[in-house]
Amino acid sequence: MKTPSDNTLKDAQIAALSDEIAQLKQQLDWLKRQLFGRKSEKVLADNPAQSSLFDEGESHA
Repeated sequence: MKTPSDNTLKDAQIAALSDEIAQLKQQLDWLKRQLFGRKSEKVLADNPAQSSLFDEGESHA
């Protein structure tokens, strides 16, 4: 037979797990913002001093 202390223990476990889920959701949201947010879409300016991989002046025929 279940005692009131069993219910209290289960309620405490449920509350602890709910808190942990909330924290993990916050972490997941933060990681998603870092991965898919504006910071991940950095635009690099072309460096005119850098040589091109494919030189337009050369032709291989």
